[in-house]
Amino acid sequence: MRCVSWRNVLLTLLCFLLMDCKQDHDKVVILDIKAIVNREPSEVEQVLGKPDSIYRIQMMGKSIFCQLYRHYNVEIQYPQSRASDIVVYGSRELPFDQTALSAFNLDYRKQHPSDYRRGSFIRWSDFGEFSAISFYNTKRDSLNNITAFDIFFKAREVQ
Repeated sequence: MRCVSWRNVLLTLLCFLLMDCKQDHDKVVILDIKAIVNREPSEVEQVLGKPDSIYRIQMMGKSIFCQLYRHYNVEIQYPQSRASDIVVYGSRELPFDQTALSAFNLDYRKQHPSDYRRGSFIRWSDFGEFSAISFYNTKRDSLNNITAFDIFFKAREVQ
C-alpha cells in the first residue's frame, strides 16, 4: 500500500512538471511585437538596438523608410513615420499554427484565424493592435513538412 501512494505522488509530480514545461514553452518570446508596433524609428532602436541596415523601398510610388534587424530576421517599415508594417522572414522553429503568436508576445487563445488555407496561409483580422496578421510564403522540406514561413504584422492606423 505504501508503494502505491509513493507511485501516485511521483505520477502527480510528473504531471505538474509536464504542465509547467508546456506553460514555459508558451512564454518564450522571440520578439515582443507590441513593444515596437506604431513606434518611431528611435523608439524601436531603444528596444531592439541599432538596426543592421537602413534603406528605403518604393511601394505604390511612395518611398518608405525601413530598418532591418538580422538577429530577428525582421524588416520594419515606416510608411507614416511609425512602425506599422513589420515582416518577419523565414520563421524557423515555430509551428505553422496559431501557437506561434506567443513567440511575439501575443495571446493566440484570444482569437481564431479569420482565414486559413491548410499548409499555406493563416490570417487574423482585427487582432489587438493589428488590422491583420498573416503567416504566408511557406518553405517545405523533401517530406513536404513546413520548415519556414514569413509573418506580416499590419498595425492599425494611429489617430
